[in-house]
Amino acid sequence: MAKKAEVSATTAKAFIKSIDKLPLSQQRKIIAPLEQLLKTPKTKAIKDIALIHEYSQNISNGPRLVTHIDEDGLVSAVIMCAVNPDKYVEIIYTEYNAINDGKFTFLPSDDVVDLPQPRNPKLDKEGNPLRNDSGVIFEEIVTNFWADHHETGDRGEYPGDHVYDPKSPSCASLLYNHFLQKEPTLKRFKELIDATDMVDSASYKTPDDPYNLDNPAVLLRLMLTNSRRQKDLSPGFRERLIREIADKKNDSWEKVRKALYNPVVVAIAKDALAEFEIYREYIRPFIKSEHGVTTKIEDEKRPFNLGIKDRFYPQKLYPDNLFLLECWKNLDSSYSISISENPFSKDKQGKSLSQLLLGEELQKIVLKFTGSPDAGGHKGIGMYQKLQPDKRDAVISACKELLFEETKRLGRY
Repeated sequence: MAKKAEVSATTAKAFIKSIDKLPLSQQRKIIAPLEQLLKTPKTKAIKDIALIHEYSQNISNGPRLVTHIDEDGLVSAVIMCAVNPDKYVEIIYTEYNAINDGKFTFLPSDDVVDLPQPRNPKLDKEGNPLRNDSGVIFEEIVTNFWADHHETGDRGEYPGDHVYDPKSPSCASLLYNHFLQKEPTLKRFKELIDATDMVDSASYKTPDDPYNLDNPAVLLRLMLTNSRRQKDLSPGFRERLIREIADKKNDSWEKVRKALYNPVVVAIAKDALAEFEIYREYIRPFIKSEHGVTTKIEDEKRPFNLGIKDRFYPQKLYPDNLFLLECWKNLDSSYSISISENPFSKDKQGKSLSQLLLGEELQKIVLKFTGSPDAGGHKGIGMYQKLQPDKRDAVISACKELLFEETKRLGRY
């Protein structure tokens, strides 16, 4: 009996070590069944622990699909699941900040889409290896596959296969074109890809386009925007939705669209449209027009229960302005700042009047004033999400100077 206890303890340590670096959500999925197991007789627990350990090893080693939680990330995951049916044990969602802060642990078997690659290894502003709060140097990221289209997403040599093109309007489009010759059945997603290109690059033709639920990518964006209904959008629900849309049984656009327009998805998207009105009433006093630039600068934390952020409302108020400058306070008292093109102020062919690479320009400004390389984005938008209060005004002023100079060059004031 003593021998069995010793084996059990050793196996338990190996089990804990095998899941220690996984996201907490995945660790909970693994550990939850153990609670029930612990209620059973000890002899059965000892007998079953090896089986559970084997299971944990399998899911710890992947392969996983890691994606960004927006409409482009979701559609990119659909394409990856269509190309690799039954490959992924789990679909993981993460944000840029978690990657840049070294808070997300990648596995060598991961396939990663629609996320910009951090510096590898991550360096500080002096070019030295960056360490976390415990003094540990951020490790080199090793993955199986990585696809991205953000301007600031190409940051060095990484092990594994890579697909990168900052000219692609969406990561979903990048993946679609990359795999189409190998998987011609992807043609059934062409309408979805075109819609995602429009939404992710904000290539709207009219001020009403961002609210048109007939556009499947708008539907997904509004669904994912609805923070009040996140309990309905559990990782399990999103994963089932992605796998259902990608299923090979949906061999035509009509069938793909039917799977996408899930009743829950539609209900949550419609709820988001209704919630926009509450947000608009609150935010209107913060919005101004200056020299062809719309500004929305919030000094204090936004109160709770103010409805869902309507990303395009400020631009809809001033459709002739070329740019939008936004700054708002985060829960941790840092600020987020973004500069973006107004999608409603383009030439007759729908092309940008400005040639500024906003993601790249904001990265230069943030790096100059804060030393952080973590700002980024597309040609049409740049964002930085952890601006410290003492640097806020200087960064805002630099952004205004950049945008005012461009609107003046283009004859807008």
